[in-house]
Amino acid sequence: MMTKILIASKNKHKIQKLTEILQDKFSLIENLLTYSAHIDVEENGDSFLENAKIKAKELSNSYNGYVIATDGGAEIPALKEVWNPLYTKRFAGENKTDADRVNKILELMQGKQDRRIWFNEAFAIYKNGEELFTTELQSPTGQIVEVWDGRIKFGAYLLALWYLPNRQKMFFDLTPEEMSEEENTWRELKVKLVDFFKVSKTALLQPIQ
Repeated sequence: MMTKILIASKNKHKIQKLTEILQDKFSLIENLLTYSAHIDVEENGDSFLENAKIKAKELSNSYNGYVIATDGGAEIPALKEVWNPLYTKRFAGENKTDADRVNKILELMQGKQDRRIWFNEAFAIYKNGEELFTTELQSPTGQIVEVWDGRIKFGAYLLALWYLPNRQKMFFDLTPEEMSEEENTWRELKVKLVDFFKVSKTALLQPIQ
C-alpha cells in the first residue's frame, strides 16, 4: 500500500518545487512528464483557481491517487484594458517567440507611469473528483523596465523585464539565495499544506490500494 500524488504540470520548475514540498507526505510523486496516460483537459475557467480546480478534478477522476494542479499568471495593472492574466503566454498571438512577447510588452508599456507587475498562483488538490484543498497566493511586486537588455530564459519571458526595487537588481541577477527568498509563493504554500495535512491527515493520507 502507498500514498501517491500526481503533480498536474509539465513545468519543470513547478514540478521541482512541489516535489520538494510534498516528498515527505507521499510515497510516490508523479507528474505529467512521467505519467504516461493520455490527458487532455480544457482549462476554460474564468480565474486561475477555476482552471486549477478543473484540471485537478478531471485528472483525479482517472488517477488512482491524489492530484495537485496549479494555474497562474502575471498581473499588470497599467495594461488592464489589453492584458488578460489568464493568457500570459498567449497574449501576443499564436506561434510567437518569447522575444516577440517581451517586445510586445515593452510596446504596450510605453509612456506608462505605473509599471508594477506580480504573479498570482492558484493551487488545488483533488481525489476521486472531490475537492480537498485550494489556495491562491501572490508573489512580491516588481517593476517592468523600459529597456530590455536582451537576456531571456525559455518559459520565463516576463522575468526578462522584471526589476526588483527592494534588491535594486533585475530578477536574472539574483543570487540563488536571493531568488529563494523572493519566491515566497512556495514558502507560503508549504506552510498552508503543513497546516492542512495536520488537520486532514486521517482523511487525506489514506493508503491507495
